[in-house]
Amino acid sequence: LEWLEVLILATLLPVRPAFDRARQVLSCLNRADLIGARHALAHTPWRHSALLDASGMARAGIELLAVQFTSKIFAPSLWFCVGGMPGFLFAKTVYMMVETLHAQGQEGFGRPARMVHGVMDYIPSRLAGVLWVACAYFITGAQPKRVAKVLWQQGQYGM
Repeated sequence: LEWLEVLILATLLPVRPAFDRARQVLSCLNRADLIGARHALAHTPWRHSALLDASGMARAGIELLAVQFTSKIFAPSLWFCVGGMPGFLFAKTVYMMVETLHAQGQEGFGRPARMVHGVMDYIPSRLAGVLWVACAYFITGAQPKRVAKVLWQQGQYGM
């Protein structure tokens, strides 16, 4: 039965889409193609990227990658470690409900799902932040103390 769990996890953890989107933003910015970078951010929470300059779009791409990693990969994986396959499927279901109801404009109906998602993502998002800081120690040119400072500042504003 373990092979079935591995198959379900491999199928339902979207590792590539967030990375591909962030890489597309980076590629466009490296070519000084601001229109392409804005287009890459079009169907994300940063869809109002017309107001962003190149560094703002780079920050949006990085934040998109961090948020997608936390909500779609790290949190469900953590809930799998805590609650097994039921914990994983519950986390994925809650996230899909939030994403779907928000996309359809069902703000009132989606409020309970957003509240559950906020509770379920609270600890994983903080642990993911610690992981980002730890990873920064192994990346040439990264500044772990600056990463920690930004995460602390964002956490104060309800990250």
